[in-house]
Amino acid sequence: MSDEAGTHTNYETQWTIPVTAEAKNTSIITVTGPTEAYEFLMSSWPSPHGAAYSKAKRAVMGAIAGKVDHEDARSAFVSACLAAGCLVGHESS
Repeated sequence: MSDEAGTHTNYETQWTIPVTAEAKNTSIITVTGPTEAYEFLMSSWPSPHGAAYSKAKRAVMGAIAGKVDHEDARSAFVSACLAAGCLVGHESS
């Protein structure tokens, strides 16, 4: 899908390797791509928002808009989860 500016918007992009994190309600969530990462950041984030959270949010929004590589967004999301202490599992891609 393209918007008026001609950028490619992709809500279906999946990461090569999913990320598993603990949500604020202590459920374990497997995040498979930028759209799910954005949803997690906006509604399930377990801790106060810091610099890593902000960077991850910008990165996943950029990936959804087609302006940031989706694996770079994954790296930013993993870093934010590490900083928040909610990362359960991931493997390096």
